[in-house]
Formats: sequence, C-alpha cells, structure tokens
Amino acid sequence: MNDGFFSAVEIADMAPKTVRGRVFSCRDCKLDQECKTPRMKCGGKGRKGIMVIGDAPGENEDEKGSQFVGRAGKEVEWYLSKLGISFYEDCWTENACCCRPVKNDTPTATQILACRERLFKSIRTKQPKVIILLGKSAVDSVIGKYWGSDIGPVGRWRGFRIPCHDLTAWLCPTFHPSYILREKNQESAAPIIFGQDLRSSLSCLENPLPEPPSEKHIQPLDDFHAIRHMRQLLEAPPRLLAFDYETTGLKPHAKGHEIVCCSLCSDPHKAVTFWMENEMVQKTLCRVLESDIPKVASNLKYEDQWSRHILGVHPRNWKFDTMLAAHVQDNRQLITSIKFQGYVRLGVAGYENRVKPYLETGSKNANSINRLKEVRGWKDVLVYCGMDSLLEYRVASMQMKELGIE
Repeated sequence: MNDGFFSAVEIADMAPKTVRGRVFSCRDCKLDQECKTPRMKCGGKGRKGIMVIGDAPGENEDEKGSQFVGRAGKEVEWYLSKLGISFYEDCWTENACCCRPVKNDTPTATQILACRERLFKSIRTKQPKVIILLGKSAVDSVIGKYWGSDIGPVGRWRGFRIPCHDLTAWLCPTFHPSYILREKNQESAAPIIFGQDLRSSLSCLENPLPEPPSEKHIQPLDDFHAIRHMRQLLEAPPRLLAFDYETTGLKPHAKGHEIVCCSLCSDPHKAVTFWMENEMVQKTLCRVLESDIPKVASNLKYEDQWSRHILGVHPRNWKFDTMLAAHVQDNRQLITSIKFQGYVRLGVAGYENRVKPYLETGSKNANSINRLKEVRGWKDVLVYCGMDSLLEYRVASMQMKELGIE
C-alpha cells in the first residue's frame, strides 16, 4: 500500500543517478514540487516506431496532463501530417524533463541529468526505430549521454541521422517547434529546414543500422608482422589506404617529439596498428608512404608534417582528406573531425576516453610534449590509433561515394 503521491515503481525510479561521479535525482531537480502534473508519462501509441522527444511540458501540457498538446505540439503535428504521419497514433511523445519548469523555462543541466535515466528507461521500454530530438534539451539528454559534455548548439547536430547501437535506433536531431513558431514571420529558412529534417528522419524507418567499427576490427602487430603487412601492401597495392599517427604532440618541431605508433587501414573491417620504435618498421613505413598507393587521412597536413619532419619522407599520392570533404559537404563549424563524423555516420563515440588524458599537454604551446610516452606499450593506445584509421577509411569511402569520386 502506498499513501504517498508517487507509486512504489515511481519512488524506485527516483533513485539517485550518478554522472561523472556526481549524483542526480528528483531531489536535485525539484520541479515535481511546482507543477500540476509531475513525472508526466510517455504519450502516443507509437504505431510506426517513432519517438519524438522535446524539452519539457509547457503550461498546456501541465494543465491537461498530456504531452505535446500546446502550440508547439500542434506545430509538430501539422508538419508530420504533411508527411503522412499521425503524431499521436504513429509516434510516442516524451521530453528530456518530465515535469514543467517554472514559467516554462528551459530545463537546466541538473534537471536534464536528473531525468535522463527515466527518459532512457522509457526509450528502452518502447524500443523506437527512429528518435526525433526536438531542440537543445533533447539533444543534451540523449546525444550527451554518448558524446559527452561538448554538445554545442542544436545547429551543430540538426539534420544528421545518427545510428545509436545502444538503443538500436536512429537519432535525428532538429530544431524545437517553438523556435519554428518564432521564425515563421522572420523570413527565415528554419521552417523549411525543419520540414526537411523531419522528412529525412522518417526515411530511416526502414534502414538498418550500419555495422559499427569496434576493437574487434583492430589488430595490433609486433614489429615482424608489421613489416610483413607493409610489404604485402607494396606487393599488392590496395585501392585506398588510410593511415594515422599517435604522436607526442600537435606539432613535431620541438626537440624530443616522436611518432609513438601508427595504424594502417585498407579494409572496412580491419585496421592494423603497431609501435614505431623499431628502425626497420620505420624504414618499411617510409617505403609505403613513398609508394603510389592512394592515401587517406583526416586533416592530412598533420600526418604529412610529422612524416616529413620525423621520418624524413614526403608521402606521395594523397587521395582524400575526410576533414576537407566534410567541410565541402557541410560548412557548419565543429563537424569536420573524424570523431564527429565517425559518430554521426557510424554511431561510434567515446573510444578515445581512456587515452585522452595522456594526449593533453596542459599548455597552449602547440610544440609542447604530451604524456603519451608514459604509457608506451599500453594496448589502449594502439586500439585508439587503429580506430582512427578505420574510421577514416569508412568515412572516406562514404564521402567519396556521395561526392562521386572514383
């Protein structure tokens, strides 16, 4: 028997949630103490496996105890109806924050974190195929769980169709409908873009998620097998070779800098990676770099500069740069790195987490030396390096096809 306001299940769901060592729960949020419909339930019937996630209930939703019944909800309903989707029949509706914020304020980071576990429980229960994220709070809650804290504005993410292997669903961020309502009378392109984003999201319903690159695709090699692999590449040149370095800094000009390890990828399902201490390994790699094998990198000036300064070799036949291609395809800021492209295209995020602290120098001097040499021999460094070249190969292949490059 429960005489309180919440059921036993709801009370259990209020258990504190830990994020980066800090605990968040409904006690931190406290919005349930101010609104009329606390902990609003998921709405809609979800017949077509679509979940639409907004920021938080508004005044109308709070009064009626139902998701998306205000002006913003009606706006989404209208756009979806033009695409043959019944909002309340074909979709589930949710919010990053399940209680109405005071004065319809945007949910705070704490409020979003306190509600994240509840939202993910709802997603896992409903198992949608496509998750449409409306606005910053929804993006912070869902994408933030995988990408981390460096989310940036919604404009950075809108329009991408991100495969989420954890949820077995496509994440499709776009603007919040309240923003579209404000922009309608401003001769803005936002309403058109919003409709395009929704159409693009729905196209994912029948698309399977791509196979994600993972550690199982990375093969660390000892010196002997690294040399043999590179000789095989020279004997039977691949159509494309992505390569990546892990180095002791950003620029190679200061005394003491080294290339710690290297990875090579000429197959979408396999990358090899090896340490760069052995002189014969270095000489054989130089032969590969001087060969006519078409080469790929992300921000190729980095690998080119380190090859020239540390190995004394000028790489030949650069074929493609994923960073430049990303900029050509879409000129938004903060989207061109291989980590961003690997996430939005293939759903891979966080593989750098264990190595990242050792890549930082703590200095603004680009020639500063990082701590990577402290972990020489650590397998995670090789795996991290291998993931970079594997992603570069996969992303380059996708971009080249999109750009019509043979």
